[in-house]
Amino acid sequence: MAACSPAIASISSVRNWRILTELRLNPALATMLLRALLVLTTIETTR
Repeated sequence: MAACSPAIASISSVRNWRILTELRLNPALATMLLRALLVLTTIETTR
């Protein structure tokens, strides 16, 4: 079985967050969340 990339693993874990229900109402919140995920993914890939 092939290992998942960090981006795919991050996206799959985010699917379970309750905050996703609020993203439809607040685009600024979505932007902040995506920026945070980008930072975390970058950190994980450089380890």
